[in-house]
Amino acid sequence: MFAVLDPSEVEEIKQDAPLHIQGEVTEDALLYNLNEKSNSPTQIRMMTLEIDKFLKQPIDLRLSKGDTLDVHYSYIPGWVQMAGPSKMDIMPGDRIEIYLEEGQSSWEPALSGSTVEHIHYVEKRTEHVPEPFTHWFQHKVEEYTGYFVLAGMSLVTMFMIMVIRKLVQFRKSEPTYH
Repeated sequence: MFAVLDPSEVEEIKQDAPLHIQGEVTEDALLYNLNEKSNSPTQIRMMTLEIDKFLKQPIDLRLSKGDTLDVHYSYIPGWVQMAGPSKMDIMPGDRIEIYLEEGQSSWEPALSGSTVEHIHYVEKRTEHVPEPFTHWFQHKVEEYTGYFVLAGMSLVTMFMIMVIRKLVQFRKSEPTYH
């Protein structure tokens, strides 16, 4: 896993990125799954970005406003906990500002979600990799452990009170011999 970067390091990576654009995500497609059956599934996805504005562009790149650009990125589901750069959270209809660098086969975010800023965030979102029930259940148990302990202690206390009451009633009902 990656360590969390200092904000100044993130800014330096943004400044070094050769392509800085704004646009609308028109498509988002799965290219392939990595670690499909693990506790931290990852997908390589491709977003198609319709370019609205160039903030920085290499001289040899001949893109214009209105052109589309395919951007490959790694997607890690929101339910997977991790440290390091922010996760990519992309949906068609999002308007984003993104800092890009050339990857092996396409443009890629310079530092995952840390180099993507949402201008417009589509509210209705779906998780590309649904959270498995067992993971969800385990997370809920961990989240509510304190409540389970409190409920258990309350039940034991109520049981003890009932036992003590029965003993007191039993002692009062015993015949007294003089």
